[in-house]
Amino acid sequence: MDIYAKLPAELKYLVAPAEKFGNYSSEIQIGEFLDQAVESDLEELSAIAERYRLNKHARILDAFLDKFRITEHDQSFRLYNLLGLIDAAGFDICEPNWDTVERQMESLQQFGSFRLASERMFAAKSLVDFGDSAKKAIPLLKIACSDEDERVQVWAHYALVKLEGNRDIHIEAIRKIFFAHDELDDLDMCDEVGSEAEEALQLLNSVRS
Repeated sequence: MDIYAKLPAELKYLVAPAEKFGNYSSEIQIGEFLDQAVESDLEELSAIAERYRLNKHARILDAFLDKFRITEHDQSFRLYNLLGLIDAAGFDICEPNWDTVERQMESLQQFGSFRLASERMFAAKSLVDFGDSAKKAIPLLKIACSDEDERVQVWAHYALVKLEGNRDIHIEAIRKIFFAHDELDDLDMCDEVGSEAEEALQLLNSVRS
């Protein structure tokens, strides 16, 4: 299926760069690309980011990717990877005032696709940055500890350690998830769930609440 043909007209400018840059998906691949990126590539990514942000195209693309899921369509995956690469390069693609406790709480309640699961994971992970003002999200984070996606569970437990305590209980829950996903691949890396759990445990072991 030609997913690009179904893109809304205002997003067609993403097709060519998605084909050019959309094959970089892992942190290692992205890091290697950015280490060797030429100035013209970075300028192109910067221009895309500005157009995407100023025209508030995030919500349009999000709705599109929820319909044509990245786990089912390679072209959708490339579009998703393109935005991930732009973000990793340090170019702002977010709408103004997107990073608030309320927006993160809203994200925690969105279900229906892998992308939305990733949004819930990032919401849980980022809530700790808001300090005490994020404590109103504790009830949602407790629900997220039983999320259908284990990546979300990991960071919900992490956030609860930082926001309310009960350190031993939440660390044990993260460890349980980690040990279920600690088998290494050919690159000596865990799967995505294991990697998230490992990162959370490292953070909790280095910073005491």
